[in-house]
Amino acid sequence: MKDIILKRKSIRTYKKESLSDIDITKIHELIKNIESIAGPFNNTIQLNFHENQYIDEEKPKKIGTYGFVKNAKTFVSGKVNHSYLGLIDFGYLFEYFILKVTEINLGTVWLGGTFNRKSFNILLSPQEVIPAITPIGYINNTQSFVDKVIRKSSKGDNRLSFDSLFFQENFNTPLDYKNNGLCEALNLIRLAPSASNKQPWRFLIKDQMLHVYIKRTPNYAKVLKYDIQAVDIGIALCHTVIAFNLSIETPEFLTAKPNIETAFEYIASIKLPDHLIQ
Repeated sequence: MKDIILKRKSIRTYKKESLSDIDITKIHELIKNIESIAGPFNNTIQLNFHENQYIDEEKPKKIGTYGFVKNAKTFVSGKVNHSYLGLIDFGYLFEYFILKVTEINLGTVWLGGTFNRKSFNILLSPQEVIPAITPIGYINNTQSFVDKVIRKSSKGDNRLSFDSLFFQENFNTPLDYKNNGLCEALNLIRLAPSASNKQPWRFLIKDQMLHVYIKRTPNYAKVLKYDIQAVDIGIALCHTVIAFNLSIETPEFLTAKPNIETAFEYIASIKLPDHLIQ
């Protein structure tokens, strides 16, 4: 899956053709697999396949993306119990789903704030939330004007520098990534997508452990009424598991808060492989 992380891009412009029966079958198989897995905090998610741009056949409500996606006919939405840890697990599992879709050469894009949420209310119980959806389709290599504007405004092709995201011993000491055996693995984490490319995760290496924290963007996306940056953390945890060759189904995260001075919010820790520690 490491090569898939390097390969995947957000696709907003699709070919007009519908998915083949073979590809639809593959997506249903992926959905079944993802729904059988729990995230690091033991929450599962439910995925809904929308083949014809409509959420429900009996009460048809068209999926609206406010012009941010072009030509997409097929979508998958995901829902989870509305809790902080549930949202982290949603990001973890939905990102894994998106990477698996990329593996079968189909395009996707995370949509968190750019789709009509009210249309999906018929799928939800009071304690559930749909943090994100994704179109799925054949990639049109010619970007639309809107696609180019969105990518530029969100800085979708850029990532924060290593020394902004990764630290050693304390949060005053950036990781010397040029002379560190973890560089390749950490870069896979650095490439994780996030809402508006904010990259709120921060990682600290200390005593052979990689500690994961969140640096929140003040007042960000309050209109969504759910913690979208918790979803971002889940996405980063998914990339972390893949980067260190761990099982996606049984991630070995620890949650005992370390004695580290910081204003950042602690999430979890993972023991680093011995051969990567210098």
